[in-house]
Amino acid sequence: MKDVMEQLFGKRAYLCLKETASLKDWKDSTIKLLNAILLATESSIAVADDDWRNEITDAVKRGITLISSADHISDLFSCLAATLTGIVFVQIGCMPNHRSEQKTVRLTKDWWTLSHFRSVQYIQSEAQKAALVQAQEKRKAAKQKQQEHENQSN
Repeated sequence: MKDVMEQLFGKRAYLCLKETASLKDWKDSTIKLLNAILLATESSIAVADDDWRNEITDAVKRGITLISSADHISDLFSCLAATLTGIVFVQIGCMPNHRSEQKTVRLTKDWWTLSHFRSVQYIQSEAQKAALVQAQEKRKAAKQKQQEHENQSN
């Protein structure tokens, strides 16, 4: 989790959480994470219905409330995991509700096709495709440079 926080928020966030972070530090960081998810959703998803946007906003707000009231780190991570799980399913299409089912909920398409109310479509513009290729080439070049450096060290 510390590595993810560093990837998202930089070295300072990692160092804050590294070894002696308090419950308050973790609360602040996980609330910042949920707010970043909400901001990224609002600024990155161009086409979505208002109900969907409200579901995401409500899930984040519920998560922030739960995390804020956590008394132990295990409670905090439990609340974070539940919140992120809810967000993932809303992002896919909807949060399934199988509570009233008497039979076993199986891992089959019948149970897990979540496009009843909306469907997700990922598209790329030509500029986005070019940016992806460029990023992949940079990663490949950096990896080759690192390997050459390691080979010279040996």
